[in-house]
Amino acid sequence: MRFSPIFVLRKIFTHIFLLSFIASFFFPSLYKTIVQIEFYVLAPIVILLNYNYRSISQGAMVIFLIFTGLTIMAGVPGSAFGFAASATFGLFMSQDRVSDLEGNNKIDQRLFLFTTLCFIVASVHLIYSNIKNVFEFEQLGEYFGTASINYASITVASFCSIFAAWATKRKYYGPFFTQKQMKWCRIFAGILAVTILGLSIIFSTRSAIFGFLPPLLFALQPKKPYLYFAMMALGLVIVYFVFPVFSEFVISVMAPGRDSLAELYETELKGQERSESAMQIYAIAIPYFSFCTTCSDYLSFSGLSNLIALSFPFSIFFVVQIIRFIVQYIKNFLIAKKVNRLFFLIIGLSFLNSLLLSVFQADFLSMLSLFYVVGSGLASAGKIIGDGDRFNTQTA
Repeated sequence: MRFSPIFVLRKIFTHIFLLSFIASFFFPSLYKTIVQIEFYVLAPIVILLNYNYRSISQGAMVIFLIFTGLTIMAGVPGSAFGFAASATFGLFMSQDRVSDLEGNNKIDQRLFLFTTLCFIVASVHLIYSNIKNVFEFEQLGEYFGTASINYASITVASFCSIFAAWATKRKYYGPFFTQKQMKWCRIFAGILAVTILGLSIIFSTRSAIFGFLPPLLFALQPKKPYLYFAMMALGLVIVYFVFPVFSEFVISVMAPGRDSLAELYETELKGQERSESAMQIYAIAIPYFSFCTTCSDYLSFSGLSNLIALSFPFSIFFVVQIIRFIVQYIKNFLIAKKVNRLFFLIIGLSFLNSLLLSVFQADFLSMLSLFYVVGSGLASAGKIIGDGDRFNTQTA
């Protein structure tokens, strides 16, 4: 296929949109302005560029977005459009046609690797700036103004899911990268895994800690992935029980003031405050059918809860996509005689990472990553089943 200017334009704006999420790493005081540019300027452009005019479902989502934008004038929180646009763009972005990719293989890879490099450089810059200025946790909490320092780890962890799903889909679904291209993808995946692990530990972001798993598995590509993953999990359990002092140290670093997993669960992961805030916004927003003009004062700590409540009943479509993904994933994994285990493990971990971030954090990029992984999994379902060797073959 010949070089496609439309494809290049679509990809460039897509990556500009992704890169806008790390702009505040360098200009934290402009965080609020950057978000407004993202969703009032960039998001409409990239959604229209990625829009498939033959798709009825995509047409319905565009109409829903326009409706959501209009409700803002009625007093509905602007974040309603942000969450809906993130979920919509995640689905649109995951639907690249193979015919478009075949003639633009190098362009797609180079843009993704350039974006990955920018995420890594931005993370290193942020870590260096904070170490240099010897920030205290109180100062870190005010670093981004309206967003906490957790924003950095959550953003990079979300991108980890996007990168892992993209690279895995291209490895097993096609059009395939060359061996040299795949080598670079694996190198960048490994660096990205180390980067998010460092950010999660330094900034004590518990919900982002599992972000390193999808890119790490893609970088290592073990021949027996489930055995490898099980050994890794078993190793962590052994360390926790055999070296309690070391375990307590790690937990205290990740969650200052906590000394055990039980205490961490009760104070952080049990999520009573989050569940209560979700129930509260459901009770307030759902009866208004997206016209909840008082919801700004009752937004949930959960991005997924905000998407469902502020977009009801249209949000049912997004919930159905998640359910479809889970059903398809379980069906293919349990029923199909021959599946690529590494593909399903990486996609599954990417989904769980993004779902965790979307449930526990009111974040836009985590919402995008969740539905990008869902869309990628649904688009690839059934196509990576059968001849496992065929999907391990890369074109020269």
